[in-house]
Amino acid sequence: RTMVALSRRTGILLCPEGAAALAAVPAHARRGLLGPKDDVVVFHTATGRKYREAWEEASTMTGSAGWPGRV
Repeated sequence: RTMVALSRRTGILLCPEGAAALAAVPAHARRGLLGPKDDVVVFHTATGRKYREAWEEASTMTGSAGWPGRV
């Protein structure tokens, strides 16, 4: 879901591992592991273009249009 949501907002095609790292931030904040004044940096060095199957599955789960990239 994070892959699709960020793509809709920013146009960035996240890979599954980048999306998992980004999704962990609010989850850790809810658990109290991150505070409101903590700085968090998520390095995203891959591309979602390598993961067409993951994009199609995430799109099905979220009801979005599907594969956003060109092959």
